[in-house]
Amino acid sequence: KCIDNQGFALFQGLWGGAFPFTCTAKDHCRDNPNYCPTTSTCINQRFGPTCNCPEGLYFNSTAQICMDTNECQLRTALCNQNATCTNTVGSFSCACARHYTGDGFQCNPIPYCNSNPCMSTLATCTGNMSSLDGYTCSCPAGYLAPNCRDVDECAASNGVPSSVCTDTRTTRCVNRDGSYSCDCLPGYT
Repeated sequence: KCIDNQGFALFQGLWGGAFPFTCTAKDHCRDNPNYCPTTSTCINQRFGPTCNCPEGLYFNSTAQICMDTNECQLRTALCNQNATCTNTVGSFSCACARHYTGDGFQCNPIPYCNSNPCMSTLATCTGNMSSLDGYTCSCPAGYLAPNCRDVDECAASNGVPSSVCTDTRTTRCVNRDGSYSCDCLPGYT
């Protein structure tokens, strides 16, 4: 016996005999032509139709519409860890973050140091993605960044003489390139 609520329709056969009725699956899509949005495909199921939405969309049966799948929020987008994901209707895009180059799926640090951006041959360039420029320049001890200018350790600061040499009665401070020395005054060894 066919029961209508299980997705079958009962039709009287065209021939006589022991089985005057046939059981045929209902065509829910034909019977409910406006069930699915025009952008989707209606698929017959035993207990009713389902709607197959285009890629990047899903069918919301409550609202009866195809809705965007936010691949960025669901973390199904395969953007690089150094990229930002932007959701678009039916898809997404990836863009490399600042100081990185690539297509968003593969992002590599921009090799700023290859172009020698530091203002001194004494400076060491280091890639630093968290800095404003994407790199930092460091100078050896005794030099000031960014151009690695020699620090004059013997110079007075705010009118106060330098105290790098502890005995100023017998020594004097002599600035050297990147350093200093405490030389004995004449008459002292």
